Amino acid sequence: MATRKLFTKLGNPLINIYRDYEDVFTGIAKSCYRKPSRPIFLGIFAGVFGYIWHQNPDEKSFDAELQQCGNALSLLSRLTRNPSSDAHIDRLLYLQNENLLTYVSLGLFSLVIRQDANEICKNYEYTCHNLQSGFWTYYDKIEDIGFLQKWLILDRKMIDYDVNPLVD
Repeated sequence: MATRKLFTKLGNPLINIYRDYEDVFTGIAKSCYRKPSRPIFLGIFAGVFGYIWHQNPDEKSFDAELQQCGNALSLLSRLTRNPSSDAHIDRLLYLQNENLLTYVSLGLFSLVIRQDANEICKNYEYTCHNLQSGFWTYYDKIEDIGFLQKWLILDRKMIDYDVNPLVD
């Protein structure tokens, strides 16, 4: 007798939830039948969104790409290296060695951001709120942007890395 009472107490709300979902899905099916372009558009949008989300680069890919660019530059003589590529890679490697780079994933793209001070050191510059940079200067700290398994600034700086424009 007690189990029958328990099933009726649990069964009625579950049946109501089932009926609500049934109404929702039949409404969706009817609207898809009336306007077939809308679900096609939403499906394509969801597919593109999912692909971009899946192809978002991670911190390991930035480290590997930076190491690969540094190795490619180290194989060249200083006379043949592009000075801007060399300076950019040296600066990123310095910041990485000092533990001043932070990786942030924003779902569709990733950012590598330069910190003002090392969080491990916990010195006055890091802990004092008045010395922190403001929100409007935040874009100056962005070192690289990752999108679709590419690091955009790093790739742009490595174009013609083996051509020195200063040497004739």
